[in-house]
Amino acid sequence: MDVVQAIKSRKSVRSFLDKPVESEKLVNVLEAARLAPSIFNRQEWRFVIVRDVENKRKLVDYAKSPSFIAEAPVVIVACAKPNETVMSCNQPCYIIDVTIALDHVTLAAIEYGLGSCWSSLFDENKVKEIFGIPEEIRVIALMPLGYPTDPSLSEKRRLPLAQLIKFETW
Repeated sequence: MDVVQAIKSRKSVRSFLDKPVESEKLVNVLEAARLAPSIFNRQEWRFVIVRDVENKRKLVDYAKSPSFIAEAPVVIVACAKPNETVMSCNQPCYIIDVTIALDHVTLAAIEYGLGSCWSSLFDENKVKEIFGIPEEIRVIALMPLGYPTDPSLSEKRRLPLAQLIKFETW
């Protein structure tokens, strides 16, 4: 599959088959994240890989994540090792770096027949408590990963390109 096809095929998956993700596939998806670009090559992302049923249940019950998180065979707790580096446009580097790495995960997952979904619905302090994440580390997102119950493509409802793009000036 080429990258454009992966982009067109990616959808938010909130229902997963009760089928484990093979270790080789998981490693390949994580390798895609590892290879993501980062500002000044800082590679500030860190991932906690959650497969344990009880830990996934804690994410839902204690950290207030959506229920589909517990259904996924794997949950990636995407963290960042923040620093004071801010881009000249005044954006913190670590948030953008983790986001790029997670986008690599979503696209690589398609290659292996896996689905994913971004989730920012969680209590960061409780997630840190569950997984022993140090205070100085930020939890940026949760990403469930697994085989979708419905692998069919869904139509993307997106604004027309003409509404999104301005040439030369606003």
